[in-house]
Amino acid sequence: MFGDFLITALLHNPMDALVTLFFGLAATVLLHKMFKYLVFGATGIAVFVLLGQTR
Repeated sequence: MFGDFLITALLHNPMDALVTLFFGLAATVLLHKMFKYLVFGATGIAVFVLLGQTR
């Protein structure tokens, strides 16, 4: 589905397609990095809360 759209976009408007692809990739990478930090943060908070409960 997305592949077909991309091929059509590349044939009709290569520059826009490349820019869209670039921003898509950049957004994906950023989200993955942010997701990792969110997971670390959530884990840290959970551990902190659990330690606070046991005392």
